[in-house]
Amino acid sequence: MACLEVDKNSYFFILCKSDNSYGTPYIGFGHHLANRLADDGFNVFATVWKVDSPGANKLKKRKSNMHVIQMDVTKIDEIKAAVSFVNTKTKQKGLWGVVNNAGFNIYGDVEICTMDHYRAVLDVNLYGMISVTKAFLPQIRNNKGRIVNVSSVMARLNYPGNTNYQISKHGVETMSDSLRLEMIKFGVGVSIIEPGEYDAATSCSSIEMCKRVKADCEQMYDRASEEVKAVYGKDYFYLPYENMRQYGEAGSSPTPNPVLNAIEDALLNVHPKARYLVDGGSGLIDKTAIMARIDSLLPEYISDFIWSSRTGCYKSPRDQSA
Repeated sequence: MACLEVDKNSYFFILCKSDNSYGTPYIGFGHHLANRLADDGFNVFATVWKVDSPGANKLKKRKSNMHVIQMDVTKIDEIKAAVSFVNTKTKQKGLWGVVNNAGFNIYGDVEICTMDHYRAVLDVNLYGMISVTKAFLPQIRNNKGRIVNVSSVMARLNYPGNTNYQISKHGVETMSDSLRLEMIKFGVGVSIIEPGEYDAATSCSSIEMCKRVKADCEQMYDRASEEVKAVYGKDYFYLPYENMRQYGEAGSSPTPNPVLNAIEDALLNVHPKARYLVDGGSGLIDKTAIMARIDSLLPEYISDFIWSSRTGCYKSPRDQSA
């Protein structure tokens, strides 16, 4: 990697999301990245949904180059307060990099998910990212810095029962690609990170997350019409919870390091990539990442056959939940 000579006094702004917007304790890539950059001697602004959460408290115990800020990406007043705080702290040095990592998921078929669920995911994963990017873009533009947006391998795929998340990540990629072209004239780099299977390296399938997913399933069932309940059956609504409970971390990488390496490369490489598809998995290959690479090359009927065979979505709702 040909590294830029970035001053150790430079600042990085990282959305850690130590809790998600449903209040579930969560430690993921942002938390690990904040620690790594601080260890490397950089100044870090780590934003969290709750400043008194377990993850936030761990970050606050670090040295003076770690600044923990409460910021809900769906609240403009908190974003403005964060901008003001960062501007005061950075002064002449300025802000070099922004890493947008905040995001979460609500599982469920299109007919089962409520519009409130779609709005909640899009508000955080897509609109929140856009709001934060726009708020800090003047500093990044003035310093010819970097913006790194954490997307997902699922942004390249269409997977049953996961549409709100995939819609949000498709949006992240579209926005990032457009922004990258718009920022070329200012010397700003914009990169996309697409992690593969990394549940075991984060809190994506933790006990607390399983409880939250179960609550989502209960809410979807309670809000469904009697006709939809009759067609799908109650057990089908709880499939996301049962799958997470039984298989949550199976086949995923236990370490976040490959993703952190990709983000660091995007921040510090003289010539960063436009996108980094980062294979995870616990074995030799990450099947989902491989599919992401070849899916657009396959005829739809082959792609549909692969996904329906892998997920069982061709079966009736009652057969799937049996």
